[in-house]
Amino acid sequence: MNHYIHNGNIFTEDFKKISVYNPNFQSNEGVFETMKSKNGKILFFNEHFGRLKMGLKVLKFEIGESFSKQKLEKEILALIQLNGHHELARIRLTFYRTNRDLQLSLNNIPDYTIHSWSLTPEISLWNNTGLNIGIYHDVKKSINKLSNLKHNNYLPGIKGATFAKDQSLDDVILLNDKNSICESTIANVFIIKNGIVFTPSLLEGCVAGVMRKFIMQHLSMQNQKIIEKEISVDELLDADEIFLTNAIRNIKWVKTIGHKSYANELTLEIYKSIQTFLS
Repeated sequence: MNHYIHNGNIFTEDFKKISVYNPNFQSNEGVFETMKSKNGKILFFNEHFGRLKMGLKVLKFEIGESFSKQKLEKEILALIQLNGHHELARIRLTFYRTNRDLQLSLNNIPDYTIHSWSLTPEISLWNNTGLNIGIYHDVKKSINKLSNLKHNNYLPGIKGATFAKDQSLDDVILLNDKNSICESTIANVFIIKNGIVFTPSLLEGCVAGVMRKFIMQHLSMQNQKIIEKEISVDELLDADEIFLTNAIRNIKWVKTIGHKSYANELTLEIYKSIQTFLS
């Protein structure tokens, strides 16, 4: 049986520590990080911790002086060893508000949980068949100071994922409230046109993805032209290549959107380049 950590203490998964009266179940007020570990090392941990700190600050959470990056890393590594996930694992770290009374007074010291799940190496391999995705129009993602965070209240992504499942799609593209490209339900979006790589800027409301940041820096160092900008639906559909990125799956090539098919030559080069670097 897997174990999880709640506020530094270890429990088995059949022990439900969180009360149903917790305000997290009412308002989803919190932030989370999804990380990957390999051979006992948390990949991009500094970047994940930096984004976490930014989210806690935006939500006006307070963490005590005893809480540190080193303490959190130690707990995560201990958990993946305990669960036998030391080779390759997905880690979910969640911070959430624990108290909000009827007068709306707040307890600004959050609770946190850490969970881990085993991954297979195939999760980050090149997807030869490509993804078949769509564009989701029904629920837009708002552009505000929460947009770049991984926060617990993510209904556009949930509704988009449900739509994708109903339509037998691998994923869908979410639009922002300007009807421009934002992200997919679980990943950042990159398009390639005439040898130039484009991605929605953070001003378009997408999550400030850790893998997104790494790929942009890596491509710049390789003298590959990459531009952050507003991307319309027409530009997406007219792209030569499209790929999605996140910290768990790295890069996934998009083969089709509706009846439109996309190539993968430069995407495959980028994939091989970052895989070599990450290895």
